Amino acid sequence: MSQVQIQTPAGGESPARSLKEWWYEKRLGIEVLNDSVKFRVYTWGSCRHTHAEIVYPKLIDLMKFSSRTGSYEIALDIAKLTVENADSRKNINRAITIIPLSKLIVHYHGAISCGHTCNEYILLEPGKEPVAIEPITEIREEVNGKYTIIREYSYIVVDDKKIQVAVRELEKKKTKLVVRVEEVNGKVYVTGDTYDIKEELKSRGFRWDPQRKAWYIDKLSSLDVIEILKTLNVEVA
Repeated sequence: MSQVQIQTPAGGESPARSLKEWWYEKRLGIEVLNDSVKFRVYTWGSCRHTHAEIVYPKLIDLMKFSSRTGSYEIALDIAKLTVENADSRKNINRAITIIPLSKLIVHYHGAISCGHTCNEYILLEPGKEPVAIEPITEIREEVNGKYTIIREYSYIVVDDKKIQVAVRELEKKKTKLVVRVEEVNGKVYVTGDTYDIKEELKSRGFRWDPQRKAWYIDKLSSLDVIEILKTLNVEVA
């Protein structure tokens, strides 16, 4: 595995910004109450939906904890929850207030409207104003068997701990391309891992044979074709 790029903030901690100004500008529909936050979680129509879960110090799905209708409180070891559940048969409609008993991070995400999405991490601590924190990213190139995969990892850094919150595959390609060369009736056919080199083959005069599912050329010998393939960093079996 080789790491090709790391984006890390100065000081090692995830960047933070005031939640009071930030949530108003983003119109997320949440309310700051001293050291606690009230989150609106809902589904409405085909594209409006929001969700919330605690991701640090442990994963807690707030949607499951708040599924009972009515107004009630839930006591957890890391937080106190106040739930107002007005779900209908078709839609979710809840307000969940989180009062922290220790340092925790809430992931609030979804779509506020058809054209406005949110994917935010909010740090809550007893006696402190909640803040929005930004994940840092690492882009890694990893070798997995025959494939090289480039992935983007997202982390929250808090208390000198690196918490992975998301991973996204950016690119996947074969590390080792293997082809076979066969000469039949004056034509030289190339089969195997040709997808990644098809443009190079086309530019050199090769054409596609849909029946054989192979690239072919009739102006060169098999030895000439093998020399071309070597220049493309392809292994000839």
